[in-house]
Amino acid sequence: MFGTGSGASPAIGGHFVYHEQLEKKIAAFYKKTEAILYTTGYTANSATLQCMLHRDDSNQKKNDIAILDMNVHASVYEGVLTTTIKTF
Repeated sequence: MFGTGSGASPAIGGHFVYHEQLEKKIAAFYKKTEAILYTTGYTANSATLQCMLHRDDSNQKKNDIAILDMNVHASVYEGVLTTTIKTF
């Protein structure tokens, strides 16, 4: 009946009721308050790393670093390099 992709970003209307229902079921399965679906592995990697490595004024982690090798996927580079964390 429905495909897995919506053909658009959630920011411009690409998030349907069945996506929300699936997120709720996944969250319940893992006993969490929320879950999120990503449209691609690239966005999953990039967005997750941006959230995990985000620094805010209340929780500065000055000693945190990210060490990446030459073969890491571009999505990992993007996720790390869009933060203020020290990267090697």
